[in-house]
Amino acid sequence: MIKESIEKKVYRGIFNYHGDIFTKYVKAHNEDQAFRIICKLISEGMGIKNDIDIRHYFWGTDYFDIKEVINNELKDSEVSTYKERV
Repeated sequence: MIKESIEKKVYRGIFNYHGDIFTKYVKAHNEDQAFRIICKLISEGMGIKNDIDIRHYFWGTDYFDIKEVINNELKDSEVSTYKERV
């Protein structure tokens, strides 16, 4: 039996990358997934193909903050999406 997927929550991430502030809203199952998605979006926005350097820059630092958006007053157009390439 296949379980139905758990509904994703909206997370807001504020990331400080060498003084550049990125604020992203993403749908994810948890904060860890939101972290990975936001790092991927930042790296793609900078033209970097591999997001591992971005993730290593932030990992274990206080250069970012991710919080679940409780009152979802955001329009769907304000939430960034990232689809895994298969």
